[in-house]
Amino acid sequence: MVFSDNTATSMENSIRHMEVTMHCKPKFTLGGIVVVLLMASSVAGDDQYKFLYKFSSGSTIHEMEQSRQESGAILISRFEKTVEFIVTRTPASPTSTLTARITSLSNKGRRINYYDNVTFKATISDTGEINNYSFSGGRPEYHALIMAAGPANRSNIFWMPRFPDTAMKIGDTFTHTASFGNPGMSAGGRTVYELAEVEGDKARFRVRQEGSVASASVGGSSTSQGQAVFDMKKGMWESMNLNGEGTATMAGGLISTYTMSSQKTISQRP
Repeated sequence: MVFSDNTATSMENSIRHMEVTMHCKPKFTLGGIVVVLLMASSVAGDDQYKFLYKFSSGSTIHEMEQSRQESGAILISRFEKTVEFIVTRTPASPTSTLTARITSLSNKGRRINYYDNVTFKATISDTGEINNYSFSGGRPEYHALIMAAGPANRSNIFWMPRFPDTAMKIGDTFTHTASFGNPGMSAGGRTVYELAEVEGDKARFRVRQEGSVASASVGGSSTSQGQAVFDMKKGMWESMNLNGEGTATMAGGLISTYTMSSQKTISQRP
């Protein structure tokens, strides 16, 4: 159960009042205490929070992500990625434009240069609706790879979930879905965000995620859970941590299982 500052103060005053009353009036019953506590609980449960992104033109958003997959004692992958977003917005526009580039990418310490000089761009509303996705640039020798992976990177780069249009209270959920496909392959994911608590300007969400991929020769699925923190004052996510497991079906029907984890941190400067 989470209390706002005003509710917590009100409850504290009520408890102090009960303490004084108990000393002054010995006949004050336990039932009275229960009633007051239930009233305070009811008030706290009715608090509602509207979530919006607050993009400021000219600001820069930095995202750092670390993820790893392991199968028993075998390290399958250990990715480290840094993405930089530049925000532009005209006063009359209902959306902001995010221009992103992957500034660093490595696996097990080995630098990956597939996305050098590739620019990703999209518009995003204050609730997080993504439109007008595009990508351009890159090294000529990786052009085919960039074009093939481009649709998948829409949800990989611009992962920010769309918030509901209505206010939320503790325990409410919303769902963010992503999917893409190209000849011979399809993939999709579903992430459920549950508002767990609000303390000051920080809102903590429980996160449950499911994903799958399928092609003619391989396939797989995964589930993970964790938490994410949204800074309501800044209007941006602060962190997301997930842990889970998955299965992969390889050519010939070989099935392997693995565990996975990821940590994402986001910072913003004017």
